[in-house]
Amino acid sequence: MAYTPMVNRVSGMSSGMDTEAMVRAMTMSQQYKIDVLFRKKTMAEWKSAAITENNNMLRTFKDDFISILGSKSLMKADAYNTFTVKGSSNSVSVSAGAGAKAGLYKISVEQMATGAKAVGGRFASEGNTLGSLNATLRTLIDSDARATSDFGDINTVHLTDRNDEYMYDDEGEAVMGFKFSINGVDFQFKETDRLSDVLNTINSSKAGVKLSYTQLSNRFTLESTATGSSSRLNVVEDESDFFAFLGLAGSSDAEATSVFDPQEGQNAVVYINGYKYQNASNSFTVDGMSFTLNGVTSDFEFTIERDTSKSFDLVKSFVDSLNEMLTKIGSDLRQKKDGKYSPLTDMMKESMSEKEIEDWEKKAKEGMFYRDNKLDTLLRSLQKELADSGLRDIGISFGTYTPGSVAKLEINEDKLRAALESDPDKVYNIMARAANPSERDTGGVLHRVGAAIDKYTADTRTYDIQNLRDNVNDYVKRINEQEDKLYIMQERLYLKYAAFEKSLASMQSQSGQISAYFG
Repeated sequence: MAYTPMVNRVSGMSSGMDTEAMVRAMTMSQQYKIDVLFRKKTMAEWKSAAITENNNMLRTFKDDFISILGSKSLMKADAYNTFTVKGSSNSVSVSAGAGAKAGLYKISVEQMATGAKAVGGRFASEGNTLGSLNATLRTLIDSDARATSDFGDINTVHLTDRNDEYMYDDEGEAVMGFKFSINGVDFQFKETDRLSDVLNTINSSKAGVKLSYTQLSNRFTLESTATGSSSRLNVVEDESDFFAFLGLAGSSDAEATSVFDPQEGQNAVVYINGYKYQNASNSFTVDGMSFTLNGVTSDFEFTIERDTSKSFDLVKSFVDSLNEMLTKIGSDLRQKKDGKYSPLTDMMKESMSEKEIEDWEKKAKEGMFYRDNKLDTLLRSLQKELADSGLRDIGISFGTYTPGSVAKLEINEDKLRAALESDPDKVYNIMARAANPSERDTGGVLHRVGAAIDKYTADTRTYDIQNLRDNVNDYVKRINEQEDKLYIMQERLYLKYAAFEKSLASMQSQSGQISAYFG
């Protein structure tokens, strides 16, 4: 912490001298030392921020194009095998990805995939719907709004905890309720629980079922969330009659089914170009074509056509972004430092406008990467990997070099489109082929570019940025030390001037008395 002077700095009372200006002039050399350290600290902060900015630029490029999850990812085979599906139907939606074949297709949906399901009987009387799902189980048991059932009166059981101790309500009374399991998951509900909470607990559990009620049919339904012939609805009740209470354990209603004898699930059955295909789900992929079934339908025709425009636009976006990155790196390496500009001190800023300060600092920040060894190594690595990666075979190569600039990649659009049309797998291999160390194959251009970026960002994070932060901390410490020295020097001078002023005031007072005596 810098030393703070305690001197009352009132100057020039007797002599009329500008003491502050004189002290400032006499300590100028010490202030200069502080200003030098301040500029070094500021430059270290700027350099750290500039490296971080470059790393963010590189990381964004890598995340976009060289990540499987990137918004413009070129790492997936789908990026090079793009198709357009022509034809639409409300019953079937189709998309085509890698592995699809262009051509005319016909599909019919014989049946949808469904899960195991039990449909409850209607409630006691026509129009006598359930009042509210927020009602407690006890309220519903005591009401007339109960589902018809062949099982007679509803019996509840005393609930016990894991230690076989009875559970009690807030008033200390033993409570009744229901205990059962669904697909091996145990449930226990008190008579004071609300029906809405019961449904939420069951539906959010790992039982894999959905219990629901609709006023339109005035029924409860329990169905498995999984579809297909192997879906299950295994309900076990020991003593309670929860599902009988809901009308789901047998009913005189002919449309109802029991949770103990549910409707079986079934697979989706479709015919694609005359070939029968079954699946447990209504969403599936066959031969690179993804289908989502929304309903039963007779013959629906659609056409799959190869569409190179999407792939071309992705590759072009990659090349454009890469050129921007190469240009930025090259510009940083060539930009020299102008020695006339350095970080401004607070005192210097006092006499400048905001625009002048902004323009000055912009010039002062230039040249921080001039001939930077690590950035130069990154540029050369990127250029080498791009030149040796086989991009030329698909119409991508470096253009003519212009002195004072960085060579950019250029696209022969006809050649690239032809490659995507005739052999998209070749384009994929050149761009995204996985590395094979046993054959000394470093992989496609994306892997090579990604490796060069990773090396630079790792090195700069580990060494450069950390060293700069350490330097900043050291400069702060040294600045505080020099400021302490400055304040001590100033105090000594102010004390001397204060003594001088005091002596001068005494002399002036004595002179006045003598003048008055001889007056």
